[in-house]
Amino acid sequence: ANGEYGSDQKEDLTGLDYLILQHKQMIDFLMNNENYLVLGFHNRGAKFEDAGYTDKMENAFNSEITGNRFLHLRRTLNSDIKRYLVASGYYNSIDDVPEKYCDKAKADEIWPDILWCDIETMDTHPNMYAAKLIAFMIYERMGQLGYLHN
Repeated sequence: ANGEYGSDQKEDLTGLDYLILQHKQMIDFLMNNENYLVLGFHNRGAKFEDAGYTDKMENAFNSEITGNRFLHLRRTLNSDIKRYLVASGYYNSIDDVPEKYCDKAKADEIWPDILWCDIETMDTHPNMYAAKLIAFMIYERMGQLGYLHN
C-alpha cells in the first residue's frame, strides 16, 4: 500500500477494489499458483481501514475451501501479542511482556513501539524484531495452509 491505488485506469472500480484486482492479476500471472499469501497492513492506515479494507481483503482471499490466504499483520499480532513478541526475540518469556502492549492489542492499535525502526517517530518501517516476527507469521500461516512439506 505504498502508493495511490486510484481508479483512474479502471473507472468502474474504487481504489480498494482496484488494489484487490491488482493482487488477483499478480496471482494469475504466476500461472494460477495456489500457494500464495496476501499480506495486510502492520500499521493503521486510515485510507483503506475506513473503506473496509480488512473485510474486503478477507472476502477476496479467504474461504473455507482455499483457507486464509489474507494475513493481516496487525490483527494477527494483536490476536496473540505475548506469544508473537516472544517469537520476535524481543522478550524471552510471555511473562516478560508488559501489560501495556496487551491493552493496546485489545484495542487493535498499531504495533508496539519496540517493533519500529525509530521509536520516537513511530516510523512505519519494521526493525529487526518486527522483520523476524513478520517472517514467523508468514511461516506459521504457510504451515497452516499446508504449503510446507515435512
